[in-house]
Amino acid sequence: MSEMTTKIGLRSILIHRAEGLKEECVERRVSSFEDADALIHQMARTAPDDGSCDKTDILVEFEDGKKFGFRFDMDRSHSFSVDLHGDARRHVEFYAGRWRPERMTQAQYEAYLQNWPDEQKAAFAEFLDRYEWR
Repeated sequence: MSEMTTKIGLRSILIHRAEGLKEECVERRVSSFEDADALIHQMARTAPDDGSCDKTDILVEFEDGKKFGFRFDMDRSHSFSVDLHGDARRHVEFYAGRWRPERMTQAQYEAYLQNWPDEQKAAFAEFLDRYEWR
């Protein structure tokens, strides 16, 4: 994809808190990662502060209808700092073979990626290159 190609933009982000008090397990749709961060900041005020987390489902939808979902493990620390955009992007970068978490050695990461067909890694890479992540 050339630098001049327009990337496909973000349509919405659906955030579903799957764990917590019944009245806190809600779904909210926002239109930007900044709004998503603000919502997570608010939700996290009542999230666990004991080393556990509340599972939160995230569904990112792009203008062409393409969707990307992942689980976000929300804890109280996210009431102070959260970067949902970075988490989403790193998730895709991980499977594309472009980013590894510090807790993994390069050898562990390469061994993990060997279990993924090249076509799947290429699809994740194309997803990164084709869609606007801001």
